[in-house]
Amino acid sequence: MGTDIARKIGLIVAIIVVLSQPTFALLDTEPEIFFGPAFTSLDKDVEVGFGFGGGMKIDMLPFAGGTIQFCGGLMPVFAVDSTDGFTMTQAHIPLTVVIAFLERPLNDDRLGLGGSIGFGIMNTLGRYSPSAVDMRPCFTIDLTFGIFERGALMFRYTAVVGDKTSTDGRALSYQSLLVVGSTTW
Repeated sequence: MGTDIARKIGLIVAIIVVLSQPTFALLDTEPEIFFGPAFTSLDKDVEVGFGFGGGMKIDMLPFAGGTIQFCGGLMPVFAVDSTDGFTMTQAHIPLTVVIAFLERPLNDDRLGLGGSIGFGIMNTLGRYSPSAVDMRPCFTIDLTFGIFERGALMFRYTAVVGDKTSTDGRALSYQSLLVVGSTTW
C-alpha cells in the first residue's frame, strides 16, 4: 500500500516539474527537489519520518544583495508503523515568501555561499491533524553551500509555529531538515 502511494506522489511531483517548464520563459523560476527527515512532535513523543517532494521558487523582487522569492511545494512524509508498516503519515504543503541573500556570485566562478529566511503558511494533511487540513504559520531557514551556473544545493530547516491539539489531545508540532537541490535548466 505504501509503495503504491509513493509511486503516485512521485508521479505527481514529476508532472508538476515537467508542466512548470514553460514558465521559465516568463519568470525567473527554479524547480526544487528535496528530501530528508521530518519530525512530528506529540507532547514528549517524536515520530520521525522521511519526506521527499518537489517545489518551485519564483523570483519576485531582486535587490543589491539578493532577491525576494515566492516558494511553494509538496512533500509527502513516510514512516514505518508497527501496525501499518511503511505508510504515508502526512503531507506538507508550504507556501512562503523568502528573502535570499548573496546566493549568486558577482564573478564568473559560479560557486558561492548564501542563505535565506522565509515566512508563510504550512498546510499539513496528516493522521494526527484535528481537522482535514492543519493550516499554521511557518518559517524556513536555508543555508546554501553550493551555487552553480544553473542551480544550487542547500540545507533547509522548516518549523511550524505554535502548537495545536492532535486527535488524541496531545500538543502537535512539525519540523523538517531537508537537502534541497534546485536548477534553472
